[in-house]
Amino acid sequence: MRSTALVTGSPQRASSVSAALEAVGFDVTAVSDHDRLADVCAAQGPGSLDCYVQLPGEINPSGGTVVERFHNFLRLGLLHRFDAAGRVLPLLRPGAMVVLVAGNHPPGTSTPDDQAARVSLLRVLAHAVLAERAEAGVRATVVEHGRTPAEVAELARHRGADRLRIIAEYVETAPEMSYADWRLQVLQMASMEG
Repeated sequence: MRSTALVTGSPQRASSVSAALEAVGFDVTAVSDHDRLADVCAAQGPGSLDCYVQLPGEINPSGGTVVERFHNFLRLGLLHRFDAAGRVLPLLRPGAMVVLVAGNHPPGTSTPDDQAARVSLLRVLAHAVLAERAEAGVRATVVEHGRTPAEVAELARHRGADRLRIIAEYVETAPEMSYADWRLQVLQMASMEG
């Protein structure tokens, strides 16, 4: 029986990650329209997914001031991601993998940005997923936007042979992590089945 995956995010990236997941043995459902996610989740049913890959979506924040534009950027981007994860959580089987891919940069050069803060908010989402589904052994991780679709698919598949390489790369991409966060990530990866 093939594993099942749900991919959300921008159409182009969702398409390429879906193809990579299919190449490693997943049956994939991709949703690029946030408004369709509730219907797709209802059709999937509880405990139907082995993997959830959440990619950044396409957003076009508007507003008359920098504060309004950044507020809309966060509301349409990161906060939608929390909503999407909340909808998907009941669909995850015991031992499922959740991969949160960072992304979404504020539009224009005049909008201030703090990438570390945005990635930290995704880590908060990962911790919330872990806390919500801890009894089921669900795992969650945050990866940088620059990961290739094949790398995302491999992490979703949690192949044991690449575990140490993934841990080493994660440390390189997140040097600002606290020891506790790094330890949690290492323990999650170490618990992955080969």
